[in-house]
Amino acid sequence: MKRNNAIQRGIVLTTFFSVIAAIFLVTTLAISGSEEALKRSSEYQITQTTDLTVGSIASWIANRVADVKLWAQLDEIVEYFDGTVDGPEGIERIITELIAIRESYEYYSAINVANLDGELFAGSRPEILAARGAESNINIADRAYFQTALRGETRVSDMIFSRGTGRPLIVIAHPVRSGGRIVGVIFAAVNLSRFTEKLIGPITVGESGYVYLFDRDGIVVSHPDPESIATFNVSDFAWGARMLEEVRGTITYTTPAGNERFVSFDREDVTGWGVGTGIDVAEIEAPVRALIKKVLVIVLPVALLLGLLSFLLTNRFIRPLQRVVTAMQRISEGDADLTMALDERGNHEVAVLSRSFNRFLAGLAEIIRHIRGVTGRVTEVKSNLGNLSTETAASSGEISSSLESMRDQIGRLDRLIVRSTGAVSGVNGVISDFDASVEHQAVSIAQLSSAIEEMTASIESVKKVIDTNESSVGSLLQSSRSGGEKIDNTNAMIDLVNSRIDQLSQAAALIDQIAAQTNLLSMNASIEAAHAGDAGKGFAVVAEEIRKLATSAGDNAQTIGDALSDITNQIVTAADTSRESRQAFSEIESGIETVASGLSEIASAIAELSSGGKEVLLSASSLSDSGQTVRDGAQKIRTDAALIEESMGDITDISSNVVSGMGEIATGTQQNRQSAQQVRDESEQLGTSIDEISTAVGRFTIDTHANGARATTELLADVSAN
Repeated sequence: MKRNNAIQRGIVLTTFFSVIAAIFLVTTLAISGSEEALKRSSEYQITQTTDLTVGSIASWIANRVADVKLWAQLDEIVEYFDGTVDGPEGIERIITELIAIRESYEYYSAINVANLDGELFAGSRPEILAARGAESNINIADRAYFQTALRGETRVSDMIFSRGTGRPLIVIAHPVRSGGRIVGVIFAAVNLSRFTEKLIGPITVGESGYVYLFDRDGIVVSHPDPESIATFNVSDFAWGARMLEEVRGTITYTTPAGNERFVSFDREDVTGWGVGTGIDVAEIEAPVRALIKKVLVIVLPVALLLGLLSFLLTNRFIRPLQRVVTAMQRISEGDADLTMALDERGNHEVAVLSRSFNRFLAGLAEIIRHIRGVTGRVTEVKSNLGNLSTETAASSGEISSSLESMRDQIGRLDRLIVRSTGAVSGVNGVISDFDASVEHQAVSIAQLSSAIEEMTASIESVKKVIDTNESSVGSLLQSSRSGGEKIDNTNAMIDLVNSRIDQLSQAAALIDQIAAQTNLLSMNASIEAAHAGDAGKGFAVVAEEIRKLATSAGDNAQTIGDALSDITNQIVTAADTSRESRQAFSEIESGIETVASGLSEIASAIAELSSGGKEVLLSASSLSDSGQTVRDGAQKIRTDAALIEESMGDITDISSNVVSGMGEIATGTQQNRQSAQQVRDESEQLGTSIDEISTAVGRFTIDTHANGARATTELLADVSAN
């Protein structure tokens, strides 16, 4: 018999592929996490390198600035400028000291001193001067760093090219002071190649990573490749333009050679240099690729080993099951001998299955015995079914006649229910319309109540305002009357002053007359004195003085009269104005009294309106309560109508169900008649089938005998061999 290993193959393949999938998933997650962690670690290291480089450059620049500031205070330089040691001797001392300094500091290519005109007269590189002690043939007056130093500031220049050597460099310039004033400039030129060699070049990241510097225009000022200094411009590329624009951050780009690079960039504040630290992305990802290779080398043998182990284990577990399958096939393909039994030895699942199958065979044998006993009784039932089918056909005819009569009565009941339902629906519709009207009225009453409450509140507010205005009007009326009285007093005073002015005018006129008469008398006295000759000269002098006094008195009297006339005119104008003011106060007083009277009338009307509003509000509340009562009654009517309609519907459903049931009964009766005939026919066929069942059941062996025992022994031997 051919063995079927489908279950074993399924278990082995499922286990193998499940293990492979789990290992693949775990490996993928681990590699993905490791890749991300390594990438973040590398990016962090590069960013830290950039930050440290920026700090180093800032510290280095600060130290160089401190150097130049210190050298600006050298005794040789100060004594030369203040005239203590001047001339060629002073210049020689400066040159000697600067040469010694340059030899002590490896970063500086030259240290020079210039006068206020920008002419170099001393430096650490005498060969670039026309002659030691002579005037220099180099002038730096147009350099920005020189001009900044003349303003008293320390300046770190952008990258420039030396006029003496043509090399790229940066210059640190500082003013030289003597006696509190600027007398010159000292500046030190930093060799960028030396700067790169000592400070930037040693900084590396991995095998392909390095640091480079570029100025605000993108020109490289420091690079491990000396050929790139002052010749390479990062702004020529999109990634470089982005670095210049964003100042600091990270970026990934592809080089012209096709290498993908990761760059962290930042800017140093003093020089404005950009600092870029770059590394090939392939170098960052190299540990991940190595990890993947190691994982594959480990995972594949493990997967194969697990597959083999799975095959061996499942083969051990499947073998007993295969023996059971073989035995069951032998039982099913034999002579239906139910006395056979499977091997039940062991406590594993297959032994339990064998014991269960043996119990099943025993139960099946018992069923076959029972069937043999039942077939005899079924033969008797067959004859009884023939008699019952004849009686059933007769009863079905009587049931059909009764159903026809009941169907007519139920049809009449349905017509009555339809008319009643229509009437109830009409009542319900009228109630719904009435309820909608009541609801609309309730909404209107609620809106009216709200409006009346708002109106009442507004009336109370207006009443308060009117009460306040009445008090204000009373005060205003009192003030108006007081003002009128004061104007009357003012008019009386004006009349009194006017009368006094008239008296003064008369007195002035009298003075004028007296002055005229005195003047006339002085003239007569002068004439008489002239007639008297020398004896009358003294009298003439007195007469002349009296005449002058009379003339002056007349002029003053005239002036007083004119002034009194002007005063009189102004007093008349004031009197007219006062009378007009008194008339205005009278009109104001009359208007105030009219306003007060109107306010009183308004207050009375407001009080009546407030009282009427409260009554309307009470009426609206009562109307709202009545509307609620009407709504409750309408709701009850609608509820009762709905119950009636629901009852009519239930009755209609019951009637329909009864009619349907009667139809089903009629159909069932007809079917019963047909079934009775079929039963009669089937009973005949049943007899034939019982004979066939008896023959089939007789095929099974359900009693133990010698042949069956031998067959079972042979079966167990075959199973054990397999």
